[in-house]
Amino acid sequence: MKRSLVCWTLTAFVLSVLLTACCGGGKETVVVVPAESSPAAVSSPAAASGATAGQELQDLKAAQDQGAITDAEFEKAKEKILNKE
Repeated sequence: MKRSLVCWTLTAFVLSVLLTACCGGGKETVVVVPAESSPAAVSSPAAASGATAGQELQDLKAAQDQGAITDAEFEKAKEKILNKE
């Protein structure tokens, strides 16, 4: 009886650890942008949705701050946004 209780307790513990490792976790979201994507492709979703130039610039800056685009890509996309007005 004691051995059975220990076995069930150990089984429940192992299952809870496995479920937590597989399904649980942090709240952090990671965005992956392919290296071959152009700065124009980064800003195009905002442009397609009718966002203002200011909103596009904010989104572009956020992408740069998160490391999704390089400084050079940021500058090219920023110039494109500013020149289309």
